[in-house]
Amino acid sequence: MTGLFYALPSLAGTALSLYMARYAVIHRLGPAWRYLVAFAIVSAWWCAGQWALLFSDDLDVRFRIVQLQFLAKCANPVLWLQIGLVYSGRRRWLKLPWPGALLWVIPAITIVLVATGGRHHLIWERFESVAGAPRVLETYGSWFWVHVAYGYTAVVTGTLLLGFRFAGSPLYRRSSVAIILAPGIVFVANVVHVTARNWLPLDPTPTALVLSFAMIAATLRRDQFLSLLPLARGVTVETLHEGVVVIGSGDRVVDVNPAARALLGRLELGSPLAAALPSGTSLRPGPAREVRLPSGRRIDVTITAVSADEGAAEGRVVLLRDVTDERDAQDRLLKAQEELQELNRELERLAHTDTLTGLANRRRLMARLDEEWARCRRYRHPLALLIVDLDHFKHVNDHMGHLVGDRVLEAVGGALAGAVRSADVAARYGGEEFAVLLPESGLAGATELAGRVCRTLRDLDHRNEQGASFRAPASIGVAALLDSDQVPADLLARADAALYHIKQSGRNGVSVFEGGKPRRLDV
Repeated sequence: MTGLFYALPSLAGTALSLYMARYAVIHRLGPAWRYLVAFAIVSAWWCAGQWALLFSDDLDVRFRIVQLQFLAKCANPVLWLQIGLVYSGRRRWLKLPWPGALLWVIPAITIVLVATGGRHHLIWERFESVAGAPRVLETYGSWFWVHVAYGYTAVVTGTLLLGFRFAGSPLYRRSSVAIILAPGIVFVANVVHVTARNWLPLDPTPTALVLSFAMIAATLRRDQFLSLLPLARGVTVETLHEGVVVIGSGDRVVDVNPAARALLGRLELGSPLAAALPSGTSLRPGPAREVRLPSGRRIDVTITAVSADEGAAEGRVVLLRDVTDERDAQDRLLKAQEELQELNRELERLAHTDTLTGLANRRRLMARLDEEWARCRRYRHPLALLIVDLDHFKHVNDHMGHLVGDRVLEAVGGALAGAVRSADVAARYGGEEFAVLLPESGLAGATELAGRVCRTLRDLDHRNEQGASFRAPASIGVAALLDSDQVPADLLARADAALYHIKQSGRNGVSVFEGGKPRRLDV
């Protein structure tokens, strides 16, 4: 029963160490997972040697077991230092043959001296077995203390490297305390063993290993601690205005800075980042993409993979940049540009539109005449022009007033707009004169349209201020493009000559310029 009592701590230490090794292999805990596996295995070896001492009271057997234990005792501190170097971003110190090989010089010498322990007294000056107990009485030689000093230095250095690396993060303060405290327990236990070994019933180091590995295992499972390349913490600066979230396996939060918490709300260590983002937000590495948060804020999300030295992806850094004000300013600018463009279009329309009738104005008519004349001459297409003049319109203004005259002009403009095709240009030519430009229309088509317009205006009822009805007939001159035309004014001049002819021949009708002279038509 006493033997079982002695064996329980070391058995538990062996089991927990092997469990941690398996967990590290399965979950690939960051860039130093191989060192973690080796550290856990040699710790299991150390604990196994402790309970193996119970199987024999023979001094030679126990001496061999203690010799084998030294393999773990020498490797354990160096592996912990290597873990600290990797997670603190100092992997270059592990490169072989230099300087990484130097870390193993003292342990290698110690192992050689342990293996030849019977030929000198550098490790043990005295070695005696204690029957029924998993311990021996040892008096150590001079090199043993070199080994101890080196081992303690390695453990303390590795622990401080881890502590300084992770203690800066608010989320990791509890976890980093556990990681620092765990080797500290082993360190203290081993100091007690070395200084008071002859008065203790057993070596307390395995029991300390049980406690330390229990703390480390709980921290690894709960917080995914050491699951990501810690260099990412160098990006996660507390004072950054941009939010930074580091995520590991399962897209769970490994680290977060205050700016990210201000944007996304409270983020717990180990919680899924997707829960704090709108549904469907991709967490794959890639260029910045905009996301609108439930709060209404707009953020650019940029995700970058974080890799270990070997190039394997260990996690992702999610950069969150609040672009709400920037996007709002852009939206306001775009809206202002659209309003300005709309205003320019309206100004352009007003610049080419007669405000009273809604038809094109003279400037617009002349610009289109130039365009269509050049096009029709080039492709030998037909083109015609009508000039419409209201008969005795001065009488309307002088005897009925300008308001009545304006209403007449509006009505005539509406009638013209309803009579022409969408490709035609109906314009107010000036005063009571109107014009209709007819692309792709020859003299026959223009003459037919002129007749319809003349009859429409002749039958159009107008009202004076007293409500009395009156008519305002019109005279129309028609001309078509000729091969002999040299400039657009030639077409305009013939239409104007036809109009003058109808005015001189009794008004209220249509005159067509054809065969070198105008002639009146009955409509």
